Amino acid sequence: MTTPANPNVPLTIVHADDHLAIVSKPAGVVTQPGIEHPDDTVLNGLMARWRRKLQALGVERDWGLIHRLDRPTSGLLVVGLSPEGYDGIRAQFVERPVKKRYVAVVHGAPQPNEGIMRQSLS
Repeated sequence: MTTPANPNVPLTIVHADDHLAIVSKPAGVVTQPGIEHPDDTVLNGLMARWRRKLQALGVERDWGLIHRLDRPTSGLLVVGLSPEGYDGIRAQFVERPVKKRYVAVVHGAPQPNEGIMRQSLS
């Protein structure tokens, strides 16, 4: 598989080193290519910057994508840039020491207007 590079995909690099990158994905952008989005995804944008590193990881390491966010969701994505970086961070996602926080932005005032809702997303 060859994922085309697209430097026009809107991404903000929050952190990058030899082993991993943290990128800010805006709402409305798809994480990885598919039938309706062959070249306008986060992965296409990442290929414009780190093609050789991501191709070296290959399909067996999801081209560096450690996790995904749905199209309407904005947030930070962790991307492996080396086998050590991918494998180490991926293991943390699998073993669950990684803490994820989801914040919803709403229009109007929810009822009741304060409180905490705890519910599994799975």
